[in-house]
Amino acid sequence: MTETTGTILGPCPACGEGTLVESAKAWGCSRWKPEDGGCPYTIWKTVAGKKLTVAQIQQLLAGETTEEIHGFQNPKTRKIFSARLRIDDPNTGHIAFVFEPRKELGRKEG
Repeated sequence: MTETTGTILGPCPACGEGTLVESAKAWGCSRWKPEDGGCPYTIWKTVAGKKLTVAQIQQLLAGETTEEIHGFQNPKTRKIFSARLRIDDPNTGHIAFVFEPRKELGRKEG
């Protein structure tokens, strides 16, 4: 993480000793420096080209899955897609996409 803005979201869910502070690109543990404990917890503000709101980040921190978010962009294909988000790794803050199941195409039995 780089310079913080001073805004704090609460205690770090990973180490419990630091606080989640805002930097230019992410929310991360105030104890990220090796001399402070080296906590890797980070939630990036932008995921697949889509900037997350503070409300969405608070939802993730509460252990919830976000509502469906529109406007993500696949970096390889450049295709736009929608998905929900959830914290995939509580030790690092890694975020995972949650996709709605595809609807089955109507197939004739017989």
